[in-house]
Amino acid sequence: MKATVSSAAFSPFADRYKALDCPSNCETITILNVTPLEVEAHFSFERDLKADTFLVEPPSMRLKPDEKQKLSIWAYPTSAGLVEDKLVCRIKENPEPVVFPLCCQGVKVELRVSPKHVHFNRLLLHREDSKTLVLRNSTLLPVAWRLCGLENLGEDFSVSQREGIVGPRTEFDVHLYFKPTKALNIEKKIRLEVSDAENILGIVQTENILISAEGYDVAPIINIPKGAGGTVDFGVLKVLDDAKQVLTLRNKGKYEIAYSFQLKAAGTTIPDLASHFTIQPQKGLLAASGRPVQVQVFFHPKTEVNIEDKPILHYQVMEPSICGGGETVAVIPVRVSAKAVFSKYSIHPASLINFGAMVKGSRKTCTFMLENKGSLDFKFLIYRADQDASRLQEKSGCQMKSAHSGKSENLHQRTSSAKKSKRSLQKVASPSMQARVTLGMFTVYPGFGSIPPGGQQMITVDCSVESLGTCEEHLRIDISDRDPQDNPLGIPYTLLAESCLPAFVVDDIESIFEEHRICSNVNLCQTPQTMRDKGVYVRDENKFIFTDVRVGHWATARFKIHNVNKVPCNVVLSIKPIAGEFHSPISDIFKVDPVRMCVPSCSHAFATVTFTPQMMQSYQCTFEASLDVLASPAAIKAQSLTFRVSGDGTLPRVTVLRPVLHSKRGNPLLVFKKLLLGDSQKLPLVLHNGGTLPVQLTIDLLDEAGVFFLKARPTTQCVYQAGGVKEDSPAGERKPHTALLVLLRGELAEFDVLFKPTLAQRVEGRIHLSVVNNPYEETDIQLVGEGYEDDFTLDNIHGLVADSEEEENAEGNLEEDVIEAAARVNHIPFGDCHIGKPYSVTFTITNRSRTEAMRFEWLADTPFHFSPKVGHLHAGCAKAITVTLKSDVAVTFKMHPVKCKVARITFPLPPEQIKDWDDCLHTIKWVDTTMRGPGATWPVKKKVIETDPEPAHTVLEESSREVELCLSAVVDYAELKLDTDTIQCKETLPFQTRTFP
Repeated sequence: MKATVSSAAFSPFADRYKALDCPSNCETITILNVTPLEVEAHFSFERDLKADTFLVEPPSMRLKPDEKQKLSIWAYPTSAGLVEDKLVCRIKENPEPVVFPLCCQGVKVELRVSPKHVHFNRLLLHREDSKTLVLRNSTLLPVAWRLCGLENLGEDFSVSQREGIVGPRTEFDVHLYFKPTKALNIEKKIRLEVSDAENILGIVQTENILISAEGYDVAPIINIPKGAGGTVDFGVLKVLDDAKQVLTLRNKGKYEIAYSFQLKAAGTTIPDLASHFTIQPQKGLLAASGRPVQVQVFFHPKTEVNIEDKPILHYQVMEPSICGGGETVAVIPVRVSAKAVFSKYSIHPASLINFGAMVKGSRKTCTFMLENKGSLDFKFLIYRADQDASRLQEKSGCQMKSAHSGKSENLHQRTSSAKKSKRSLQKVASPSMQARVTLGMFTVYPGFGSIPPGGQQMITVDCSVESLGTCEEHLRIDISDRDPQDNPLGIPYTLLAESCLPAFVVDDIESIFEEHRICSNVNLCQTPQTMRDKGVYVRDENKFIFTDVRVGHWATARFKIHNVNKVPCNVVLSIKPIAGEFHSPISDIFKVDPVRMCVPSCSHAFATVTFTPQMMQSYQCTFEASLDVLASPAAIKAQSLTFRVSGDGTLPRVTVLRPVLHSKRGNPLLVFKKLLLGDSQKLPLVLHNGGTLPVQLTIDLLDEAGVFFLKARPTTQCVYQAGGVKEDSPAGERKPHTALLVLLRGELAEFDVLFKPTLAQRVEGRIHLSVVNNPYEETDIQLVGEGYEDDFTLDNIHGLVADSEEEENAEGNLEEDVIEAAARVNHIPFGDCHIGKPYSVTFTITNRSRTEAMRFEWLADTPFHFSPKVGHLHAGCAKAITVTLKSDVAVTFKMHPVKCKVARITFPLPPEQIKDWDDCLHTIKWVDTTMRGPGATWPVKKKVIETDPEPAHTVLEESSREVELCLSAVVDYAELKLDTDTIQCKETLPFQTRTFP
């Protein structure tokens, strides 16, 4: 058998306690059988035969070969000190025992504690103090401990650890804390209980520890006699005034305390509170339950201060017995409310009252408002600006010196001296008080007074102007207790007024008549067609003329009354008849509105004159605008604007320029040529608005036969033109009139009147002209024409110059019998022709018969030559005839008749086999002559032109007749004749055109 442990040593043990559940008192060894035989072993102690100290388990064991078993050895010493013994193992059938040496150390459980009396010093409430208990273990085993009775000390005591274990030969500190929450004085014991670490033996030692402590509190009391909620309230002061508050301090505590006051800028922006507050005394001692101590707090503001319930005053309570010099044990913030202000004010208007321009002799009152914007009342004084100026400057300097001096002096004395200086300065330097202050033309009242906070005082300024010119006065307003930097010489205020006389413009023609044309004389008064106005003023005649006023209608003209002065003027307006002239009453013709007006300063108004003509005649009156002298407060010079006003009553009218012919009854007359059926002719109808008003004209074409037509030329714009009035226009919507148009002043309306006969007879028609709004303007234009049928006609007749149409251009009347036989002759005007120079005109002759041929022959004399002169006209054919005028002498032809003889003819052969013939047809032949050239074998040829012979024909009986053609010409040399040697145009406006004559 073999054992792995040859000996066993036990740790120190406490005194013997027979319990087997202490693993620390046990050691284990392993027994191994190394033999191939089964072994039986028995164990015993060499000395401790009764097992008083050591125990073994199991006492015997049987081991098979290579088997292991555990052997436990227990030690329970019964006394302190070292105990030794041996474990003997006897093996069966083995005479040699195996011995294991054993030893253990017996230990007595014990702790030493110091100190056994814990004494805390006198301690303020809520302060904390600590003491240390030292637990010392001098043994070789750990010792368990526990403090009992701590609950008897109360909640003000605490320990760092209530129980624990102290290791072998070590010390352990237990901290005991004292933090009183109420005043107390205690002396009690706590118990220290000691046991072994495993608590096998139970409590083996107890120690009593005495605890003594005192907790006390300071009880300072501060009484604030004024102020809600514990606030020192100084109220509202004026800057440089002072106020005092008294604080009462008491010590209700058990021991003496010290106090001190400090100023802290808590929540304020005031950098230096000490310059505004003083505390007396600032620090001291308060005996326990002694007499109260009074502390004075002075508020002496140097500038504006606003402190609203701020903890700026700190009341420090100190324990003088702590730290030698004392320690602050409490800081009590004292809330302070204090406000120091300058007088706050507002003046509206701020610095100036301008009465503006006033009429001399008038009176005007203005006011300005003086308002107290501060929280204290103030006094005000109004005086002339130059009054006591030097003393006010001295006062301002003294105030500034007083505000900045004396920082090193006692605050209370400094405040008193400042107030005293302030009152003395106001008393010495104040200007004399006047209830009404007079400055030039101004009177100001009240001159002094007092205004409560939020109040207002209206200051009245009366201005009475007696002389012309500008008056400017300066005054000062002194407000008590305002900021010294705010106008130290007084708040300046200016009064301004100007005295003027009323007047209006009477000589500026361009301004008075700015809405109308202005002409220098009456010759320039004709209104251009492009200009539309209601009147014109003529400088030379000082007269205003209404233009284009229709009878029964009214027209207005405005005249500007301009006041360029600085005061309003009253103007009386009137319309008066012209002196010395007899007229019908003008009250219904001319009216002015208004009859009285007040024109503001530097402004204008318009007088409106209405002209309402009752008849087509001239009217005139006198317009007068004059100052209302009676309404003026002072004697002023009379002033007036006077000019004549005239106007004519007119009606719209239209003039017929073409035709110029008139019937015996005076009606315009259009006489058309005698036309073949199916032919047509146009004659012009020209209308002119020669009046001054626009004309609305209606045209009615009255034609029962339907052979007359009316068509507007492109230059004429109609409002409408009814369908069917043109030759080729279809009948459309029925209109009340043939045409409707509007003619402005000077405009022309041009129409073409077309005559196209359908029957061979004389026809008449009528064009009726009616002017709207003029019942007297009704015109009938008579139309006369005749249609006929003929088989030989002269066509396309025209001259070298425009046909003068002598009958049209000649003014006069036609007799009724002339109208009955009216027929236009065929006329060719050559106009002015030079001597010896040929002039030719071509026209056409036409055979309108469908079956018979005709022969014609022109019976003309020199200087007219017709080509062809003789010829035939087959049925339905036409031939061009050229008439040439050439004269070598001066001659004049006026409607010179040339006849053409016409007869019907027949041919022996059918007409289609007969060629057309006239005397212009020639045949050219070359015939031999008797002359021969030198060496020529043939005679010389001669060119012979022969007229073709007239074809055989037969003139029908009673078929001959004559057709007449009129020719007009003036053949002469050029000649200059000028009857006018001077061209004098009338006065003409710029950019206008005038034609001479």
